[in-house]
Amino acid sequence: MVVPLKFSRLLFVGFIVVYSLCGFLISLSPMTEMLRILLILYLLGHSFSILRHYILLLSPKSIQQLIYNEDSYWQLEHDKSRWFHGSLVQAVKISYSFILLGFEVTGKFFPVSVLLAPDSTLERTQWRRLQYLLATAKKCNNRYH
Repeated sequence: MVVPLKFSRLLFVGFIVVYSLCGFLISLSPMTEMLRILLILYLLGHSFSILRHYILLLSPKSIQQLIYNEDSYWQLEHDKSRWFHGSLVQAVKISYSFILLGFEVTGKFFPVSVLLAPDSTLERTQWRRLQYLLATAKKCNNRYH
């Protein structure tokens, strides 16, 4: 199964709501002005990084495409010249609209994460197939099979 990823409006709206709420709560909390400004600057920098990496897929580390083979083997494409082989170690269905996948990739210390929404794949059938695959997968030795 090949799942090419694209910009997701649903992820973008969720991102804007969550980070706007965080900024609003920081502005209301009782703290010094300097600390408030530093926290808001940090929030802006972090939101820009997350926006580029997970939503706009413009970061060099953004996953552009997922390929699943029947033998529980995943390929993750960063760009046309960089492919990584990984195994799925974490699959979290946040809601019907969001799935977080965590892949263990050879040569990387931390797992590689992919955040998906129904409109982040090109076809609706791919979204349904991916949900079915994750629902029927069995976890064995901290990996999905």
